[in-house]
Amino acid sequence: MTTQAVITIDDGPSKAWQARANQLDNLGVKAIWFCTGQNLKERPNAAQELIHRGHWIANHSHDHRAFSDISEDQARHSLQETENHIKTIYEDTSTPRDHKLFRFPYGDRGEHHLERNQRILSDLSFTDLLGPKISYNWWSEYGHDESQDTFWTFDPKEYRDITRDEIQQRINDADPDQGGSLQTTGSNDIILLHDIPEHTDDFHYALKELNKATDIVNPETFLQ
Repeated sequence: MTTQAVITIDDGPSKAWQARANQLDNLGVKAIWFCTGQNLKERPNAAQELIHRGHWIANHSHDHRAFSDISEDQARHSLQETENHIKTIYEDTSTPRDHKLFRFPYGDRGEHHLERNQRILSDLSFTDLLGPKISYNWWSEYGHDESQDTFWTFDPKEYRDITRDEIQQRINDADPDQGGSLQTTGSNDIILLHDIPEHTDDFHYALKELNKATDIVNPETFLQ
């Protein structure tokens, strides 16, 4: 079992956001929702409700394009347009926004544009608060301990067309080919889940099993 784990949810808020939020509420867990600007524009009330429930809203680009495939101007525009939505949403809830986080769509940090993209994130004052809490050797080898974006250590892949047995196998794997393991000690974990309507039942199953496998804590606790 890992020391602690925090839940992050990509791609919301979708039309199925409330079912996920309700399950998290039932577990007493708050998450960091990496939202696209398009979804925030379409469902600002959903994001406001998530904030009222104690969740964090973070930036996941405007339209979920791979940052390896876009220009610097396009990258800046995508980030800033989403930031404008997030800023308005927090202001409308009268809630201070204490943390400014970003996750690349698909985890695509830019390949040959990596340095450029990190510079853009720094220019826009994004910081990775979670990364320093991770102690896997591979985490620092890939530069995640010094990056401005927020990556993840464990992905149950509940958003793919895999069986529940396969999700369980991933959670129980003590020596995965990629990422960290929830079955070993020595590091905290950042768990990746998704807000994709057609995989809502898979989300429910994965979160239930993850809650059995590791000590899920709220973001504020994770950062202490």
